[in-house]
Amino acid sequence: MILQKFKNWWGNVDENFKRVILTLIFSVTVVLLAILIYYVFFKTRIPETPPFPPTTLPGGTLPVTDIRDILRQHGVPVGEEPIPTLTPSELKPDLVAQGGRTFAEPRVFADVENAGIDSQGNVNFYNAKDGKFYTLDAEGNIISLSEQSFPQVEKVTWSPREKQAVLEFPDHSNVFYNFTTNRQYTLPKEAGGFGFSSSGDSIAYTFITNNPDENWLIVSQPTGNNAHAVEHIGSADPRDVLVNWSPDGSKVAFYRSSADVDQEEVIPIGQNRENFQSLSIEGRGFESLWSPHGAYLLYNVYSANTGYRPELWVTNARADAFGTEPLNLGLRTWISKCTFAKAEATVFCAVPVYLSQGTGIYPQAGENTPDIIYTINIATGFKQRIAIPTNALGIGAYSVQKLFLTPDESILRLITTDGGIYEVKLK
Repeated sequence: MILQKFKNWWGNVDENFKRVILTLIFSVTVVLLAILIYYVFFKTRIPETPPFPPTTLPGGTLPVTDIRDILRQHGVPVGEEPIPTLTPSELKPDLVAQGGRTFAEPRVFADVENAGIDSQGNVNFYNAKDGKFYTLDAEGNIISLSEQSFPQVEKVTWSPREKQAVLEFPDHSNVFYNFTTNRQYTLPKEAGGFGFSSSGDSIAYTFITNNPDENWLIVSQPTGNNAHAVEHIGSADPRDVLVNWSPDGSKVAFYRSSADVDQEEVIPIGQNRENFQSLSIEGRGFESLWSPHGAYLLYNVYSANTGYRPELWVTNARADAFGTEPLNLGLRTWISKCTFAKAEATVFCAVPVYLSQGTGIYPQAGENTPDIIYTINIATGFKQRIAIPTNALGIGAYSVQKLFLTPDESILRLITTDGGIYEVKLK
């Protein structure tokens, strides 16, 4: 009945109108078929579990990265990896660094704080649990430096030559202590940012009061005697006055000031108001380390280009070429994780396997990230991975706070962020 009515209606329709109707029906059919083919054959299926959202940080967004994936890429089995499928030969680390997993032999397991090294290569450190100081000698023996206890030491600056140090306490008390003679000397409470000269016979520090007219950079003997003002600090932020003696003693500190959004001007400060050439730094957060004879200056900075992660640079530091030929070394780490060899251009650095955005500004965000050890020729920029420190099973990973090289350069001593001392053999 309905079909007959449709035929009668269609027979009475004008021929031109019929053509329009048929054209529309054909067009709609083609579009529907195209959509059906796309959804069946080409459209990517939505995963059952949606991906993690990006983490928003300064400078943009960063996809969340599982640190275990990065460790696996470097051959370090972690987490839920099926370790039993590895053969003993694949799992066992090298005893001497050859670029892969390398056994880091434990010497002290915990409680190491404020570590430093002396001229004999001994590692001196503080144990907050008993308030005493110890040294780890070249044979791996732990020896007490003094029977005296120093509760609540907050920061220690070690002399490079003798068993001497400046101790800073939470109440702003400062003491210079000689562990050989067991004598101590009181330093001003207004003092901070201490640093020893390479000979160990002088210290420099900032003297900060509530009156900007009385704020100065001071140089004195370690006992505090023969103090003299070197440079007026005034109302400048004392955190931008970085005590860092050059090996020849001509430069005492650096003053960093903002030059642009992602640039700093760094001015060397001498003992006699010398007019040294300043450094134009591509980045912010300048921190530096002199090479043994002062030919090079290694430093780390961060910028928007690095996602505010610290990055290593080097520049000439000779008097006749100071600040020339800056070179980006392409490694993201801090100079506190680096140590120079006797060869002027050779440096060892612990480089985190991964750093999230913003760690240049907030270093504590990367302090538990495992490290890989690199050696770098800073004259050429050539770098080489030499070790991934692990435990005896080859499945551990260590986060390095400081690196020390023994005098014969056969062993790297790792001070880890969890308070341990470990040794990696280089030869």
